[in-house]
Amino acid sequence: MTKASVREKLKPLWILISDRWGGPEQVAMSDMVEMSSAGIPMSLLCLEGSPVHAAALRHPRIKVHPFNHRPRKRVDWSFVRALRSFIEEVGANIVHINDEKLLWYLVPALWSHKDISLISSRYTVTDPSIKDLLRAIFLRRLDYMIVLSESIRAGVLTKKVISEKKVKVINLGLDFTRFDPAKSDGSVIRRGWGADKDTIVIGSVGRLVPELGQDTFIKAAAGLLKYHDWKMRFVIVGEEPLVASEEYVTSLNELVRQFHMEDIVTFSSLGDNLPDVMSAFDIFVMAGREEVPGLGALEALAMERPVVLSNVIGAEEIVGQKEYGLLVRAEDAFDLQTKILNLLENPSQRLAMGANGRQYVLSHFDKRTRFERSVDIYERCIKRRYARQERIHR
Repeated sequence: MTKASVREKLKPLWILISDRWGGPEQVAMSDMVEMSSAGIPMSLLCLEGSPVHAAALRHPRIKVHPFNHRPRKRVDWSFVRALRSFIEEVGANIVHINDEKLLWYLVPALWSHKDISLISSRYTVTDPSIKDLLRAIFLRRLDYMIVLSESIRAGVLTKKVISEKKVKVINLGLDFTRFDPAKSDGSVIRRGWGADKDTIVIGSVGRLVPELGQDTFIKAAAGLLKYHDWKMRFVIVGEEPLVASEEYVTSLNELVRQFHMEDIVTFSSLGDNLPDVMSAFDIFVMAGREEVPGLGALEALAMERPVVLSNVIGAEEIVGQKEYGLLVRAEDAFDLQTKILNLLENPSQRLAMGANGRQYVLSHFDKRTRFERSVDIYERCIKRRYARQERIHR
């Protein structure tokens, strides 16, 4: 089979049964958009009315199938039958998931469909939804597990629940024609935040949810108030209210009032100008407990901004040996305050980290590379399944 003929046979189906719009959902959607733009017929099964559903409807090349059926219990045979029927109906030959608890249903659903490949994207070392005793049984059905970093891969393999050759690293990918410092101007945004050219803007971007640690960021900012050598502004850029926790947002505002920081902490919404937002920062912070720092840190580095990240799985691969940023203990406001102060006191180090960081992400996190490696995994699945069918029919 030629490469072109293999690609023509691809019929991937993503299954995202999720009410969230977090990093995993956003990465999956980005991958689907890239593949559908390249002419690969992408299908998506998602919960009707979910953030994933809303996002997918903006991309007409993706064939969206809203789904109302949720599993009622650990082994819900009606859900298994519904999945099997749907997969057969769309004619998928690859099923891709990013929530391994779906294996409880997909493995029996695909029991009589050995010709359909099964792929999981893993964003953390462990998935608590499956007990260790059963994990190896379900994971054996996977053709591949895709992870975001060598750190996650190493952690997965220490569990000894899946073959080493099945676990593949595909880094996150950025569009560097969009994230280009030469094309962005953050000055207008800075003025909107009340920051002049002499103000150091320290900011974070992400969902307004506890696991991203905006409360830790505010507490660290309060600790920096005693230093009067710099004009500072702290900016929290949140995503659309659909994915924000209302109670948490209220608590963040209350925290700002408690510290009397209304004049130096700004809450802002995220539009379509993310490169300009990153360009408006001087330092990017991600202080939460999420196990993977995500795209935000890479986007900041692409815009030549140094990063301060929680020391969680995968973060060390982003900051290097303090070449592109600094690591802090997750949810430790004092440690975060100390590391930000370090960068405030060393402006030349700040600039060098940003410049070096852009070169690093250019080399390792290009979306074209992610696309080619992802498609390569799909093509390997097709080749393997067709080879198996040929052996059976001989």
